[in-house]
Amino acid sequence: MFRNVSNRKAGSFLPGAPTVVLKRTAQTSNCALRNLLVLAGLLPCILTKPAMAQPVKRPGPTKSLHLAAMEGDIDEVRLRISMGSDVNEKGEFGLTPLHVAASAGGKKVAELLFSNGADVNAKDELGRTPLHLAASADRKDVAELLISNGGDINAKDRWGGTPLHSAAYADRKEVAKLLIEKGANVNAQDKMGDTVLMLASMQGHTEVAKLLIESGADVNAQDKKGFTALIYASVMGHIEVVNLLREAGAKE
Repeated sequence: MFRNVSNRKAGSFLPGAPTVVLKRTAQTSNCALRNLLVLAGLLPCILTKPAMAQPVKRPGPTKSLHLAAMEGDIDEVRLRISMGSDVNEKGEFGLTPLHVAASAGGKKVAELLFSNGADVNAKDELGRTPLHLAASADRKDVAELLISNGGDINAKDRWGGTPLHSAAYADRKEVAKLLIEKGANVNAQDKMGDTVLMLASMQGHTEVAKLLIESGADVNAQDKKGFTALIYASVMGHIEVVNLLREAGAKE
């Protein structure tokens, strides 16, 4: 069948057969197929040696430290750190891995980051600390961890807002209660003069407003425009908050 073909050049038996394909075929572990191709003159003998064994590669990280922290993938976070990733590296919007862990990744990831030197009071481009984000995201367990590791209860963002401002605005009563118990200033004002109670009132968050009043919030405090929590609640039509404020002594 293959008479007089031994002198053909490799690849000439089948017109147009690409040499690279033949070389790859030569590296196959199928010895019978290689021998058949050599016999047919399609492959030179020099190509028929078995392929060299490839070194086994160790599995590497499959995602960035920020993404792993956000997804709560503690194994990947641990791997990234062991390979030298900076736990305080700032990514998009100036967020550190601890920022994203505080808002989404969870307590275990945050603990791991802390044990490797994460900055508890790092600020993003908006001046927010991880505690601001934990407060907004209703992550009480993470907020407790941040505070126990030195998180600034009254840290201020670019607009002068504190973590308690963030909790009140987002209707996070349990986190707000924790912050107050740990010493947060219930009468803190941002750069516009807005108090925590004003934010809760304009959003209609009755339970948070009640908590703040019971904790000593000034119901008659004014912002830089002279507006009070009662005015904001009235304008926004939050009747329950309006009644709550009036009962607490808010002036018309």
